[in-house]
Amino acid sequence: MFAKNRPAEESTTEKSIRSAKAPAVDLPSPKSKGGTPALLSKDVVIEGDMTTTGDIQIDGHMTGNLKAGSVTVGREALLEGDVEAESIVIHGRLIGNIKARDVRIRHTAHVEGNITQEALVIEPGAFFDGTCRQSSDPLNEYVASNKPLETAQLASGLAAVGSAPAFAK
Repeated sequence: MFAKNRPAEESTTEKSIRSAKAPAVDLPSPKSKGGTPALLSKDVVIEGDMTTTGDIQIDGHMTGNLKAGSVTVGREALLEGDVEAESIVIHGRLIGNIKARDVRIRHTAHVEGNITQEALVIEPGAFFDGTCRQSSDPLNEYVASNKPLETAQLASGLAAVGSAPAFAK
């Protein structure tokens, strides 16, 4: 029934299938470096900024800015700080601004902050409080700060506006 010996000749059908296969195509290399992602487990608390070119999964509590190849925020995690990454998947809580090519906010997520992204998915049930802005190159684009204006800056701006004609009623 299951013979170990196979005929030396391939059938004509097998030959035609083999020759009809498409030539090998060079696929683009993945954005992340691959390998095992760094894991910050539930009981880990980090205070300070972190930078890595690889992938990272946060299941604990981090306070500080994070720059990485790929970020996953676990379901019970809390990340307080700005994130810059090729891709980010949020299952837990993130309070801070995000700059990433691909952002995925899962149904269990709670996100407070502004997002600059190339692609964005927000699942039904997710909480999102902030603004989102699409960009073709979010990682290399300058984003103006949302800091409040100083009183002197505000006064000089109002002086310029005061010289403009008033709106008609």
